[in-house]
Amino acid sequence: MIKEITPNDAFAALKSGNSVLIDVRTDAEFAFVGQVDLDSIDSNAVLLPWKIFPAMAINPRFQMLLEKILRERFQEKSKEISLIFMCRSGARSYEAASYMASFGYDCYNLINGFEGDIDNFSKRGNINGWKAANLPWRQQ
Repeated sequence: MIKEITPNDAFAALKSGNSVLIDVRTDAEFAFVGQVDLDSIDSNAVLLPWKIFPAMAINPRFQMLLEKILRERFQEKSKEISLIFMCRSGARSYEAASYMASFGYDCYNLINGFEGDIDNFSKRGNINGWKAANLPWRQQ
């Protein structure tokens, strides 16, 4: 079972330096929807799609690329760092977190993701998730 974490708790964990945010949305989402901005805590997220647009097939290089990034960033402590996975709403990130947990990583799923649930006006980012929590983010 994957542990769930709220956006505010995730931001606090990222501040501690013992966690890293893995944003598993697509390249189009990174470019057009926005990204977390962790500059204020001297950190940055790993942007690595779990599924490849447009077919939305699982990225066959996901594990290899993520482990390479973690080794480069954290060296021998790469398996000791908590991985916080985020997508748009929490579904893809749960899949990615479950997958990486099967390799022995300490994984969390960010509840409601970056944009969260759809509101009464068919818009995301207003009810819950990273953006609605007023945590730092930027538009490219």
